[in-house]
Amino acid sequence: GLTTSAERLRTMLGDFLRGMGFVPTRYDRDVWMRCRESIDGYDYICTHVDDFKIVSTNPDRTFVVKSVGPHYLGNDFRWEKQEDLWTTGCKKY
Repeated sequence: GLTTSAERLRTMLGDFLRGMGFVPTRYDRDVWMRCRESIDGYDYICTHVDDFKIVSTNPDRTFVVKSVGPHYLGNDFRWEKQEDLWTTGCKKY
């Protein structure tokens, strides 16, 4: 790709997320947040080039989630069925 491709993607994505009510955090411009409509917390989207991590009570309402892989940027993800939650770790690396 072109030298400027990553920055152009970041700019386009930033415009899109701002249009959805997200704002970048003060400490990391690749972590976006917005207050939920129910005002009971925040939804977060973390970006790294063209990879995304969505933290939300209902991510399918935010974006169409095509897949949840077992690994993301060096982290392992596992669904703990009995506890009804996702866990993260780094056993693979």
